Amino acid sequence: MSNDTEQLTVTVQAREFRFKCPIERKGELLDAVERLNRMIEDFGRNHRSSSLEHMVVLVAINLICERTATSARVSDLVVQLQEKCGSLVGRLTQLNIDLDTVLISSEESREVI
Repeated sequence: MSNDTEQLTVTVQAREFRFKCPIERKGELLDAVERLNRMIEDFGRNHRSSSLEHMVVLVAINLICERTATSARVSDLVVQLQEKCGSLVGRLTQLNIDLDTVLISSEESREVI
């Protein structure tokens, strides 16, 4: 990641915000702003009397819940993958032992003949 930053101006619900962002993350941040605007609009349709600040807090809580759930799913998948890898390593080890046994047995048969 480079240290190059640029001044970025974004609009969230008709309010402009300026901040510096790493150049290589500009697209990612602009996509996040679009998603934020869509989420606020969605919450606004369901909570007409809510202020912008209230909707932003609801969106933030929702995003944190999504991230927590996603992290939990990723952790579960990592555990499953580790278990499957362990099982595969065990199988490969056994195959290697079996192959060695067959090769040794084959060499011993040749020596007898």
